[in-house]
Amino acid sequence: MRSASFSVALGLVLAGCSANLADVPSLKPRPIEHRPILPPDPASEPQTPVTSALEQQLAKLVGDATAGHAAFEKERSGNATVLEQARNAAEGSEAWIAGQQALSALDAARAQVRDAAGAIDTLRVDPAYAGTGDRAAIDAAAAKVAGFARDEAAAVDKVGG
Repeated sequence: MRSASFSVALGLVLAGCSANLADVPSLKPRPIEHRPILPPDPASEPQTPVTSALEQQLAKLVGDATAGHAAFEKERSGNATVLEQARNAAEGSEAWIAGQQALSALDAARAQVRDAAGAIDTLRVDPAYAGTGDRAAIDAAAAKVAGFARDEAAAVDKVGG
C-alpha cells in the first residue's frame, strides 16, 4: 500500500514537471537591461552657479582636510626615526613595539582627511546640489581631498610595508 501511494505521488510530481515550458518567462536579461546608463550630456544642461551654502561647506571641509593633512605630516616626521628603527627590528622587540605604536598613531592621524572625504561624497548624492556648478565644485573639492588621502596612504604603506 505504501509503495503504491508513493508511486502515485511520484507520478503526479513528474506529470507536473512536464508542463508546457513555452509559457514560462525566460530568466535571460531583457533588451532594456543591455543599454548603458549614460550621464547627462553637459552641453544640453543649463549651466548653474555654485550654491553659496555649498561653497562655504566645501571650503570648510577642504580646510579641515588641509589641517588634517598637516597634522598627519607632523606625526609622520615626528615618528620617522622610530619607524625606521622598527623596520629591521625583531618582532616583539621594544623597537618593533614602538614602531607598531607609531604606525597606529600615523594611521589615526589620517582620520580627519577620511572624514572630510566622506562628507564631500555625501554632498555629491544630495539632490539639492545637482546643478552643474555645484557638481563641478564638489568634484574639485573631492579631487583635492583625494590627493591628500592618496599621499597619506602611500606614506603609511611605505613605512608599514
